[in-house]
Amino acid sequence: EESELLLRLLTPLCKLYTAKCAVYCASEGIEAMGGIGYLETSGMPTLLRDAQVLPVWEGTTNVLSLDVLRVLQHKKYGAQIWKLYTSAIVENAMTDGDSDTAVLQVQFKRLSEFFDTYGQNRNICELYARDIAMSMYRVFAACLLYKH
Repeated sequence: EESELLLRLLTPLCKLYTAKCAVYCASEGIEAMGGIGYLETSGMPTLLRDAQVLPVWEGTTNVLSLDVLRVLQHKKYGAQIWKLYTSAIVENAMTDGDSDTAVLQVQFKRLSEFFDTYGQNRNICELYARDIAMSMYRVFAACLLYKH
């Protein structure tokens, strides 16, 4: 059950971040190929068009960010899901004195402080929903990268 609860949070985080990254990566691919990448025969414009629709089909980043907040503010499971999220990070990447994770530790601390201060303020959270969701994804992804 705990993994299902954590997955309920990670699903919209992954969808919003990977959809945005796909657009960026396809665009960079075209640029890397120069003029050839712009031609339809290269296949790159098709990739860009396909990637561009992901943020819409998977849910816009605004909608997915609000879904993340909805998960965290759930009356019954919200606190437990936040604890699962933070525990996974602490257990996998928060070694005291480890200079390799110093930046990750700072970002995680900022995220935690934000939720400690404003987590119950729906208006503030909604105002910063995209930033919150992107930060949560980056911190969790960095944690997983460090672990492996």
